[in-house]
Amino acid sequence: MSYRVTVGGGLVAGALQHAGIIRYSRGQVEITRVDGLTELTCECYAANKSHAEALNRHG
Repeated sequence: MSYRVTVGGGLVAGALQHAGIIRYSRGQVEITRVDGLTELTCECYAANKSHAEALNRHG
């Protein structure tokens, strides 16, 4: 999946890269620490992940 980072998103990407959670270069994002990224997400992430996994099981 591919997303285009906006100017505001670039600021966030820079902070996440500085923290070692992602690598960001030329619009390409690589998640290097999934655990670090999930720590920063809201409870919506867990709910959406659970829902997606249920859909994949019944799929």
